[in-house]
Amino acid sequence: MKIDNEKSRKTHCPGCGNNRNTDIKGSFEPARAEDQHGDIWVQEEYRILQCRGCDTVFFELATLCSEEIYILEGDADPEHIVRQATVIKQYPPSAELEMPNWLAQSSIPYKLNERLRDVYGCYLNDLVSPATASLRTALDVFFELSGIDDKLRFERKCEVAQEILELSGPDRKCLDTLIEAGSAAVHRGWKPSKKELGTLISALEGFFKNYYVHRPIIEEMSQKVPGKSEKINPSKVDGV
Repeated sequence: MKIDNEKSRKTHCPGCGNNRNTDIKGSFEPARAEDQHGDIWVQEEYRILQCRGCDTVFFELATLCSEEIYILEGDADPEHIVRQATVIKQYPPSAELEMPNWLAQSSIPYKLNERLRDVYGCYLNDLVSPATASLRTALDVFFELSGIDDKLRFERKCEVAQEILELSGPDRKCLDTLIEAGSAAVHRGWKPSKKELGTLISALEGFFKNYYVHRPIIEEMSQKVPGKSEKINPSKVDGV
């Protein structure tokens, strides 16, 4: 029995980067794997899809497990129940969160850039726990590049960073939260949801963008803005 009997479906296209209508060009469903009593089983369906918008061809794996099927209250439609329980994975992975363009264009150090690529790589391949742990690693590299003693505990590193780098209160809160998340993943087996991980990565991205992109621009602009005692030469004013 096929998991889905669709000939087309709307899904995330790795080419367009958005939800698009796609045609299912081919599918294969091997015999389902089950325990010796047949009570617990896993059914898989492999699909090749093509986007109707950009013609990108990609692969999809649909998995249905007997232990994950549940009935929605008041809904007795078996087909609907199956659809609710089916887990979909795409290859190449759907880029719900992509590496930002500024990362390649900014003055961010190469070593830190590589650690950030690790974070995004783990995220896009559904390696949630390693991605969460990598958040802490990226910040540890940032501390090292900032001249902070590597032997210090993370809490102390954050204190020193706030002092010597003149970080704001919200920046410090961001560092504390990201490091605690990484530590929880490494030492306490914490595994955030994909959405929660996306939020953590966005916070890390925002911190580094502010430090390596926005801060230098603001510092440069501060040198150009005339002080209160300075007179502005009208000939240098734009449009005059």
